[in-house]
Amino acid sequence: MYEQKKLEEYKSLGYYLEKIRKGKHIPYRVFKENGLSVSTYQRVVKEEADLKLSDLAIITEVLCLSPLEVNMEAENASLTVSYRKRFIQFLETGEFEEAQRVYKGFREYIDSTSFTLGKLSVMYMFQALLLLHHPQTIVTKEEALATENEILKRLEEAEVFTLFDIEFLALQYQLNLQRMDSNLFLRLLRETDIQMTDFRTKLVLDNFFIQFTLTVLEQKRMKEFNVFKKIISDKEFFYSDWFLSVFKRTLDTLEKGFVYGQVEKMKIELSKQKEALEIILTREEYMKITEFFTNLLKLSKEL
Repeated sequence: MYEQKKLEEYKSLGYYLEKIRKGKHIPYRVFKENGLSVSTYQRVVKEEADLKLSDLAIITEVLCLSPLEVNMEAENASLTVSYRKRFIQFLETGEFEEAQRVYKGFREYIDSTSFTLGKLSVMYMFQALLLLHHPQTIVTKEEALATENEILKRLEEAEVFTLFDIEFLALQYQLNLQRMDSNLFLRLLRETDIQMTDFRTKLVLDNFFIQFTLTVLEQKRMKEFNVFKKIISDKEFFYSDWFLSVFKRTLDTLEKGFVYGQVEKMKIELSKQKEALEIILTREEYMKITEFFTNLLKLSKEL
């Protein structure tokens, strides 16, 4: 097994930063004036020193870089992220065989490099999505289950969680090889900031929230519903996030019928919300949410 640096797994961020500095004609002295020595900056550019987060903050401001630009450059430096982006691109265009080739290449790659949690998480994402979308996939349920159990073991021992941990549970729920631990999910959701998701992860989480809500209501697991509703209600989100905005209001409405017994009032409000959304949302957005409302109204008939 090779060390990652020997394989040049991570590209230099320093080259990008220096290119920006030269292009904007920013003299070295500006770094010193803002608390970062010139020698430290030059060592970073030459890859002779690790870059501290505090130093990166200074460099970002001096070079007038958007944090998103720096983040994108850092993402592109990782081969694991590169594999993930290519896989998603092929999957979204329905090129399943190409996506599978990316998966095979990634398997060979991680077999020859040192272990990271990020690689394990991406591996499971590949396996789960191929099993869900590619009828002729070479991935077996046994392989995915083994990866799933390894991640679950590490999550049970963890004290801090990140977005990919939530994405993992969402995919586990969809794949349904074994029952998802609802308590673990609610704990992760409570402790994780779900605002900063990429487009793909956002879609996975939105669909997961819908399916989880329908399941707990159908099975009358009201204690879990109440905890879930409170966590979502306490979450901050961007005003542009139409889904969470609608979802929060819908959970409030569902509480009236399923928790407090105001069934008729809930039905009326759900119908009104559904009609209003058809006017407010784009067709694509409306199609995403309308099935959810239809299923909720069906469940309400059983009350």
